[in-house]
Amino acid sequence: MAAQRIIIDSRSTAPWAGSHADLQAVSDALSISFQDVRDQERSEWKAAHPEPEPPRADASALEKIIGQDRALSHRISRLRMDDRFSDFCSYELANRPIRVMGTFQEIAPSLGSEPVKYLHMAHSYIRDDIRRNVSAHFGSRGVEVTVDGTDPLWVESTASAIGQNLRQGQPRWAPLLTPWGNLLAQLVFVSVVGAVIWRATAGLGQASHGWALIAALFLCVLATGNPQSMSWLLPKVDIHAAGSQPAGTTHLRWVGGALAAGLLAVVVDILLRG
Repeated sequence: MAAQRIIIDSRSTAPWAGSHADLQAVSDALSISFQDVRDQERSEWKAAHPEPEPPRADASALEKIIGQDRALSHRISRLRMDDRFSDFCSYELANRPIRVMGTFQEIAPSLGSEPVKYLHMAHSYIRDDIRRNVSAHFGSRGVEVTVDGTDPLWVESTASAIGQNLRQGQPRWAPLLTPWGNLLAQLVFVSVVGAVIWRATAGLGQASHGWALIAALFLCVLATGNPQSMSWLLPKVDIHAAGSQPAGTTHLRWVGGALAAGLLAVVVDILLRG
């Protein structure tokens, strides 16, 4: 048999924020990508395996046993057809070394409000020389979608459809993670903190005043340029419980409120002391 030619397409989306219901929607999108082949499998199976007729009421014991055997064989054949399709999901908590595995429907009830280190979901179909696989990995770098199979049209269309589905989950603060947005946010943060320190140390000597400003600005640059602090402030993947808001939104409100209060204090200080 000739070697199969496998086509692979990968897409990534960051940031992504969503509730457990949004994760279910992504899992459904992965499953829907197999709908055409699933319908074809069921149609072919029904044509080749018609429903066995139940034994007559006056059937003999042997006829009833044969009827039960046919019904059992029918169910086994259906299970074999269903085994060509598989789905899998796993996740690990960020604060505890606990890993949960199963289908998404099985593990969804165990998803609570604790932060998740990663979540991986995958669906696949294999029959003879036909192969289809699609997966979505929610991790620290964002959401990575990988589609592979023997049908190039299916691979490309599926990757595009799931990528578009994931882009709908981008939060409002997504532009802050772009190069220009990140630069603008850093400039605003450093400017406000610098203005606060400048006014707060205005009564010190010129040397102390300058060194305090330099130290404050240096710490600001370290904070905004540190990947860990930025990952906390604006996580690439933000999974939250139903009824709650993304952690990135909460953190931005805290930081934005502090900057607004600092800027207001500078304005008041200028009005009072000149």
